[in-house]
Amino acid sequence: MGSKVGTKVYTLGGYRATGALSCGWIGFNIIILCLRGPHTKKWLGWAGGHELRKSRLQKNQNGDV
Repeated sequence: MGSKVGTKVYTLGGYRATGALSCGWIGFNIIILCLRGPHTKKWLGWAGGHELRKSRLQKNQNGDV
């Protein structure tokens, strides 16, 4: 959040409004991070499978189980 936005929200609503805005930004960022794939190199999209560990993904691609 930029300093102009934070100042405007604080002026209009006080510290509770700025705290709510910060929590909203954190929630938004968590949603965006969950939408990204675990091994994608781009900002949007899903690539690289569903495995959380890259070493496990490489084993599965080589045919090892």
